[in-house]
Amino acid sequence: MLKKSSFLTICLAGAILFGFSADSFAQTNVSGPITQNTIWSLTASPYIVVGDITVNFGVTLTIQPGVEVKFNGNYELTVAQGGTLNAVGTSTQMIRFTSNQTTPAPGDWQYIRLLSSTSVVRYASIEYATFGLYVPYYSPVIENNLIQNNVIGVNLLDSPSTIRNNTIINNGNGIHSTGAPTINNNSIYNNSGYNLYASVFSSTSVVHAENNWWGTTDIQIIMAKIFDYQDDERAPSVYFTPFLDGPNGNPIGQEYIQGLIAGNNHWSTSHGPYVVIGDIRSLPGAVLTIDPGVQVKFNGNYKLDMHWQSTLDAQGTASQMITFTSNRAAPARGDWQFIRLTSTSIVKYARIEYADWGLNVDGVSPVIENSSIQNNNLGIRIYYSSSGLIRNNAIINNAYGIYIQLRMVFAPAPTINHNSIYGNNQFNIYADNGGFNLGPIGSIIDARANWWGTTDVNAIMASIFDKNDDNFSPYVDFMPYLEYQGENLILVSIINVFTQPQFFNPVVAETSHVNYTISHDSDVTIKIYNFQNNQLVRTLISSQPRLAGPNSEAWDGRSDQGQILSNAIYYFTITVRSSNPSRRGNYLFRDIPGTLQFNSGSISANNFNPYKGEAVNISYSLSVSGWVTLKVGPNNNSLYPTKVLVNNQPRKATGNGEVWDGRDDSGNMVNADSYLVYGWAVRSLPINSFVIQNAAPNIDFITTNPYAIYPAHGEVSEIKYRISQNGRVQIVIKDPANNTVRTLQNYTQTPAGEHTIVWDGKDNAGKTVAAVGNYKAEVTVTDPTGFVSRTRSGNVTVFK
Repeated sequence: MLKKSSFLTICLAGAILFGFSADSFAQTNVSGPITQNTIWSLTASPYIVVGDITVNFGVTLTIQPGVEVKFNGNYELTVAQGGTLNAVGTSTQMIRFTSNQTTPAPGDWQYIRLLSSTSVVRYASIEYATFGLYVPYYSPVIENNLIQNNVIGVNLLDSPSTIRNNTIINNGNGIHSTGAPTINNNSIYNNSGYNLYASVFSSTSVVHAENNWWGTTDIQIIMAKIFDYQDDERAPSVYFTPFLDGPNGNPIGQEYIQGLIAGNNHWSTSHGPYVVIGDIRSLPGAVLTIDPGVQVKFNGNYKLDMHWQSTLDAQGTASQMITFTSNRAAPARGDWQFIRLTSTSIVKYARIEYADWGLNVDGVSPVIENSSIQNNNLGIRIYYSSSGLIRNNAIINNAYGIYIQLRMVFAPAPTINHNSIYGNNQFNIYADNGGFNLGPIGSIIDARANWWGTTDVNAIMASIFDKNDDNFSPYVDFMPYLEYQGENLILVSIINVFTQPQFFNPVVAETSHVNYTISHDSDVTIKIYNFQNNQLVRTLISSQPRLAGPNSEAWDGRSDQGQILSNAIYYFTITVRSSNPSRRGNYLFRDIPGTLQFNSGSISANNFNPYKGEAVNISYSLSVSGWVTLKVGPNNNSLYPTKVLVNNQPRKATGNGEVWDGRDDSGNMVNADSYLVYGWAVRSLPINSFVIQNAAPNIDFITTNPYAIYPAHGEVSEIKYRISQNGRVQIVIKDPANNTVRTLQNYTQTPAGEHTIVWDGKDNAGKTVAAVGNYKAEVTVTDPTGFVSRTRSGNVTVFK
């Protein structure tokens, strides 16, 4: 019995030694290139990787279910182009790629690099690598794997791979993608960095990552663990909705939207309300159609950003309005960003509320009708060369109802008619110059036939910021306005408006005409105002019937009291009403379109002698009529002008002329030198303006001969001048201190032509003047009525 028992003990011991020894001898060390088809079998497992391994072109490495591959250092398994890795385990016998360290850690080995689309990794466990799977460019099959405890679970480089039914957990980053893979039906969670990192690649690319379990159903937590376009605008968009409600669960979250819109898209009430959880952008050619009754709720500071070559078609109905709003329980202005529209976009019967800029119109021409735009910072923002139609909307209770902004020479020109625009805290319309001084361009915003919450014109004007507040801003034309909310006003168009001639001289019975064209037979009123103080000076016609088509009204330059008005700029307004009180039109202040500038200029002589009564004539033309300043100064110092010839005075587009007689602003002769004429075209004149230039006859020239005399020796100077028309002439002599010492002629009627008068060097008392120096022979001519005058001076030097 003892022997038998002893033998049995020895046999058991032997069996234990044999089992240990068999496990030790089954280990297989592998490294280097694999040059022929190879199978790693379960019987030779585990395989210990002791160096880099490469599966060569045309070669297949097959790994059987249950095999363990242990990397004994920082090595890699690479499947070269044209090679194949066939690593297919089962749900009960998974292949395992792991570290051979006693205490394994992420990064113990490098990666499995797959440069082949014929490779398959299925039912494998991949752990403790730098990159569990590294897939540049190709699209192998990656399914049903457990990928955990790596620095990066799956690293995709420009790879269109499909990653499906895997568990990717407890890595640094779960999946790092540069490209546009498809990632579906996986469990991706508990990764310390990002569950999915869509690296900077292309902002127009999409990573499809729908129907995955992210370890939670909290949308904010899911988003926080995904890096994409919402974090860096150079990165792709990740589509992760719908997502699963658990491992292998059911899809939920279909209402959450973000990312790119491509092709034709349709939002319907059957899938709403839609909750925007990130910026939405459209690609060129995309069309987004939103059905009546759909609600779109923005869950943060996001925007619906339509590419200028795409279309938003959001047309609700009066009973089923489309709603764009905040998703907050207590919504407020600025909760979300804006909807950027395009020229092909249509927004009708929509409610836009609680945005920063409700509708953003940037260089395009959309249609915005029958919508409620309220409780935004800016209801509608219009920028750049935008036009478009804004009609029949309620734009109320915003900070700014409509905010219009110029950009350089690009002026918006929207049509804003038949809206209710009131109750906006700052301004109902704010027309900003955008920091550019473009007043002369004369941008006009058509904002007629709107209800402003009042019929008080001053209150309406106070609610509009435009050229009346900043000369360089656009002008907002708000008249006629609706006289009550909902008034069915028909606008009478008033076009082809101009004055002819714009400059005229009533003193010589010249007249000007107001020319205009109206679209309907109407009663017309035309009023004329002083431009400087806006004082009414003449009601040209009052409620006079005029036929549709071109019309012209003459003005003789006189006031309502029949007096010739003084030299100034005047403007007119036109108001029309038909027999139907809801048919009206207005034409108000207008600037001339186009930049005012000098087109050409010339002088009559390069050299002249003021002491001989010579003068220089300066001729010039402008691009359009406008205010001009001209000065003369030394050629080497134009900062300090010698003579101001014209100081911000109106001038015609062509035929302008100024005369310089060689004197400074104090009337003294200037020293012989080289002089420069320089000027500024300040601002264009309004289209609907007149310039009254009641002009006396011209004094074509004045000379003195000789221009130096010795009165004590009986010498005299002959003063010769020529006037262009009959007039009343005064001739006086002024001493060097500019005091009048002699009146040679006192406003006597003088015919047109050349005249001569003599000065003998004596004063009015008949005594020879005492002071020596330069005396002025000053000729003044008035029109026959004495209403206006013109003066020109010659020079006589007196010696003793």
